[in-house]
Amino acid sequence: MKQGFWGILLAGLFLWAGSAFATEIAEMRLAEGAPGSVRFVAELTSENNPKVSRLENPARLVIDFPDVIFSPKAKSQQFGKTGFVGGVRTGMPISGTARVVLDLPKSSLTEKHFLLKPQVGQNWRFVLDLFDNAPEIIPAPAKAPVGEKGLRPFTTPPKPKKRVIVLDA
Repeated sequence: MKQGFWGILLAGLFLWAGSAFATEIAEMRLAEGAPGSVRFVAELTSENNPKVSRLENPARLVIDFPDVIFSPKAKSQQFGKTGFVGGVRTGMPISGTARVVLDLPKSSLTEKHFLLKPQVGQNWRFVLDLFDNAPEIIPAPAKAPVGEKGLRPFTTPPKPKKRVIVLDA
């Protein structure tokens, strides 16, 4: 009986110690940047190298953080539509892997991600920037009317007129 008690106590202690020292996503942010860009930031309590992948139909960007858990604050965060990102979902598909999914309008977005070392009083930060690659559509200039021979008439801007001041006494 005593061995069973000590075994359970020891196993509980290891589980507690493991969760107490696991990397944690402390907080997440999603914001619009320059026109056509969105930035996602996850603050981590220690260094981690997440795996970023894409899924189609519908278009999604998946970020898997191995050996990471969500803090209560990060787990309860809600995100609405931000820029062209339709929403953010979180979960733990595999024990010990925190997953963040960004819902995208299309798969042709460019993504760039990097990890920032902590500064004084800050956590590690995983930063993901998304850019819309859509070419900017510039309307064609209006065409001048075409003359009889298929040539456009040449017009010059009007010259300023001389002003004459007349004094009548």
